[in-house]
This record gives sequence, C-alpha cells and structure tokens, in this order.
Amino acid sequence: MSHGRENEVLSIAGTVLYQPLDPITLANPFPIFQRLQRESPIFWHEGLYAWVLSRYHDCRRVLQHTEQFTRDRRKLGRYVSVDEMTIQSLDPPEQVALRQSILHCFKRTDTGAACREAIESFEGNLNSQPKGHPFDFMSCVAEPAAIRFACSLVGVLDMSPESYRSTFLRLTRAMDREVYLHHRDAGVEATRELNDVIDAAIATAPAGSMIHELYAVPDVAQMHPAYVRNTISAAFNAAFSTAYSSMGSILALCLERHDLAKQIVASGDVSLGVSELLRFTSPAQSTARYATCDVEIAGINVRQNDPIITLMAAANRDPEVFEHPSELVLDRSPNPHLSFGYGPHHCVGVKPAEEFLCHFVMRLAEWESRLTLAASPTWLDTATLRCLDTLPLSSIGGARG
Repeated sequence: MSHGRENEVLSIAGTVLYQPLDPITLANPFPIFQRLQRESPIFWHEGLYAWVLSRYHDCRRVLQHTEQFTRDRRKLGRYVSVDEMTIQSLDPPEQVALRQSILHCFKRTDTGAACREAIESFEGNLNSQPKGHPFDFMSCVAEPAAIRFACSLVGVLDMSPESYRSTFLRLTRAMDREVYLHHRDAGVEATRELNDVIDAAIATAPAGSMIHELYAVPDVAQMHPAYVRNTISAAFNAAFSTAYSSMGSILALCLERHDLAKQIVASGDVSLGVSELLRFTSPAQSTARYATCDVEIAGINVRQNDPIITLMAAANRDPEVFEHPSELVLDRSPNPHLSFGYGPHHCVGVKPAEEFLCHFVMRLAEWESRLTLAASPTWLDTATLRCLDTLPLSSIGGARG
C-alpha cells in the first residue's frame, strides 16, 4: 500500500470489502453501503486509489466546500486545456457565470414539450411490442424515450438510440476512471463525437430548446466557445442517462411493489414520490473530489491532493438523516437526498429531469399492471452510474384508460 498508510488504513478499513463491479454489488449495493457506514465510514481504497466516504454529512461537506475539496485538477498542479473544461470541471467563481446562464435558460426552455415527446415514444414503443412475447424494456423502450427527451430538451436533431448507446457506454465508463483507467481514451473519443453533434446543432436548435435559449443569454457569447459547447454536451448526456437509468430502475421497482406508480399518483403529489424514488434508487451513485489541503474528515487525516469518492447512494440511506432509510416513504418531507449532488456542482438539470420523471410515473401508473418480468434483469458493469443493462418483460395488453 502506498503513501505510507498501512497502519492508518488497517485501523479504519475493518473487514468490509467494497468491490464496485462485483456482480453481487452491482445487483444490490445497499447492504455493503450500510456496512460501510457502520464499520468504515471513511477508508482508503487501494484499488480505487481514493478515500471512500459513505455517511451523509461527510459526503455533503465534501460536495459543498470547494475551497477544500475540488473538481478542478489545475489546483493539483495539472494542466487542463480549455477544450476540456465544463462547469462541472471548474469550481466557483469561474463556473458561476455559465452556471447561472444555464439556470436562466432552463426557465425559458420548453421542458414540457420534451417530456411529452419522450412519453409519446415510451407509449408508442410499449404498444408496438407483440403481446405475450418477451422484449427488453431498456433497448426497446427506455433508450428511444431517453434519446427523444435529450434531443428535444437540448435542441439536437433526431439521433439513433442504437448509435448513442455506444457513446453513452464509453462516457459512463470514462466516469469510472478509478476503475476503468483503460477506458479513458474511449471516453475522450466519445466526448469528441458528442461535441461534433452539439456543434452541428448550435445553428439549427429551435426556440424553446436549451441551446437556443442559452445562446440568447447575452453573456454567453463572450465565453469560450469550447467551454460552452462542452457543458452543453455534458448536459445532453446527463439528460439521457438520468432518464434512461431512472426509467429502468423505477419500472423494476414497480414490478416488485404492486401498484407503486398508482399509489404515487393517488397521493396527489407526484413530485414528492419522484423525489423519494430518486433517493431510494440513486442512479448517480458517486462522484469524486480532490483535497486541496491537508484536512480531517471524520477523525481521519486526508492529505493534500488525495482523491475522495463520495458514495451519494450510501448517503441517501444514512439513518442519521433519513428515518426508515431502507423503506420507500412516498410522502417523505423534507427529503434532502444527494441524487443530483450538492453545493456548487449540484446538477443544473434537476428541474427538467424531475419533470420528465413525473410525466413518466403518471403514465407508468396505467402500464405497471400490464407488464410482467420475463427473466431476471441484469445491470451494467458501471460504478458511477447504477443502470440496468436489460429488463426483460412481457406485455399482457395495452395501457388502460
């Protein structure tokens, strides 16, 4: 073990073994998260070469305080080209102007139209599946709906779901750089491909789309074009991946729990139920930061430049913050989950994502009793994003109503 941490780590790591890509962990990471919180809330993971945090308040502290915990690798003495920068790779104050411009543009973006188009795709593709014959929900239904949502929201012409899957997988595995170092080059290639798509869309994006409304904000024209374009690319992939992964996770949960979507709709506050679904399923499982100075976290000395992984999915079930954390409480309020991060890097696309998922749950309430599992689901071998790879279903008829 490097960094001379042998005694330090052995004293805190206990007997918990956290292997993010172990099939058992992929299928259900929450039991190991609970053990980490109890036995090793902060420990050095040699395989990930990072400190791993699992308790809510520790994670939130790291996400909030950019003066101590950064995403900007330049603060570590590394060179980063402007062609690589996004608002997620820069800390305040540098990312504030573009971040505020995006938040402003989303007030003018026609999110409702993007949601309606995506739900029409969802409904149409479900209706087109042969009744009584197995089909894969993720590839046949979720992918087309998610790409429709991302394209309409951002302002990109129609894109083939099959072609974007390759981009999505390469980008997602590149986010797991602590696990998949050998996938970095593929991630760079996928980023370049997506950037080309966004570049082409800037001139044609219709009014009401993110691209059109963002470039209508006066200050944006003065910003570096690559920085703006890269951030739009990141927003596009985030819109797709959030919609895609959440549709699978939520539907799988509805198949386990009878009439779950109907219960949420009947509650009268779908947004409250969606917030709880996001806390419970936690599609974005983790994110990384670097210590900018020597600092103490939960009694452990973390050294300057050390990588830190915050397990947001674990934090979302911390019993110190959430009563009955392993239960779905559909009227949970307040619900300060970290599914979209926290602090200066809190996801700027929260409102569109939540609006889409509200539409999805409302429509799913008409479908959940008409769908059955045809085989066991499988999960993508990805650590940062928890996402189904396949969800084999059979349909026993069209939606009611």
